[in-house]
Amino acid sequence: MDFKFNPDIEKELYDVCIVGAGASGLMAANVILREKPDCKLLLVDAKDRPGRKIAASGNGKCNLSNIKSEGWSIVSAFFGYLGVLTKNDEEGRIYPYSEYAPDVVEALTNKLESADWLLSSRLTSVKYAKGVFLAAVRRDASGVKLKGKGAKSKQVSKNQKPKTFSIKAKRLVLACGGTAAPQLGTCGDGFALAKQLAHAVREPVPALCGIKTEQNMKKLGLSGVRQKALVSLTRRSDLLAQEVGEVQFTDYGLSGICVFNMTRFIAYEDVLKGRFSDYSIKLDFLPEFDEKQVEGFLERSQGSLCSILKPQLANYINTISEDYRSLANVIKCVSFDIAGLCDWDKAQVTRGGVIQSEFNPNTMESKKLKGLYFTGEIVDFDGTCGGFNLQHAWETGMKCGQDIVAKL
Repeated sequence: MDFKFNPDIEKELYDVCIVGAGASGLMAANVILREKPDCKLLLVDAKDRPGRKIAASGNGKCNLSNIKSEGWSIVSAFFGYLGVLTKNDEEGRIYPYSEYAPDVVEALTNKLESADWLLSSRLTSVKYAKGVFLAAVRRDASGVKLKGKGAKSKQVSKNQKPKTFSIKAKRLVLACGGTAAPQLGTCGDGFALAKQLAHAVREPVPALCGIKTEQNMKKLGLSGVRQKALVSLTRRSDLLAQEVGEVQFTDYGLSGICVFNMTRFIAYEDVLKGRFSDYSIKLDFLPEFDEKQVEGFLERSQGSLCSILKPQLANYINTISEDYRSLANVIKCVSFDIAGLCDWDKAQVTRGGVIQSEFNPNTMESKKLKGLYFTGEIVDFDGTCGGFNLQHAWETGMKCGQDIVAKL
């Protein structure tokens, strides 16, 4: 569809302005326009197309949600209205039947023809006065296709300078995401807007990302290896979390879904202040067997690891083992010291955000400012991998949209 630009945008008083055309913002817009098609609604997004992060989710397949999510049935019904047929895998992850993420973006935008769009744009400031939100929006017009009301689409010159618009709206939805994956348009500017409107923000840190280790995996000959293991996160002698899955050894350390999930259990204050010296990742490559069983197998196989581990990993373990007993012990517990977490460009979600005590969790409306809503990753919530974070985005977008519909 064409994402039309209203040349009279500065003259309009919008019923709703949604900042962020990602999962929660698009869901809120669909809920509102389904019930109130005449609502004057403006969508603002930093990228030149909506739904960039959705299109990249689930390795391009879009892991919509998980059957273990309590609110999935309600969200599922709405996706049925949008025309998205879904299926789930053996681990409960829900995908569009096509396993093609752009299909989800298309479904979410197809029914928004009556909305106005301001793409390649960011709110630089916002204030509230006499029941109206007044915002300054900076638009990078380079290479953007626009369609004005009653006009043909045209390509804006790449030499055109950025323009600043002043927009007005009775209700403002901050759905502009967190700080994770800035290459997809999220840079944390929503947190600054929330602070301008007198809301407290828990400083964001990356989550669901790779873990940097003190050990150099490239020098150990392990970079590029993938191996199933029981992954355990420990702090000193305390076990914090465990999960079985495929571990990926990288130049910087460890990756893989099970590793990503461990990052949520490192104390927030320690991540914020870069205190990782007490934390370790321990890998058990044969979690189905106890150490005695592994030792017996190794005696029978004369220490051969060819049927257990990838060659590079077997070579490394042999270099740090002296006999069958120590070899069995290492297979059951290889330890790596945590040096830090990967940066924002490798993070899937943001940990931190607008603190939960400042908005109504049933409506997502601010408790401080009537007509202000927070949805999706801008709020202080993070879930495990497997569709739980997108489910949170859909659910908060729906709650916000439903509350706005009830008040229009």
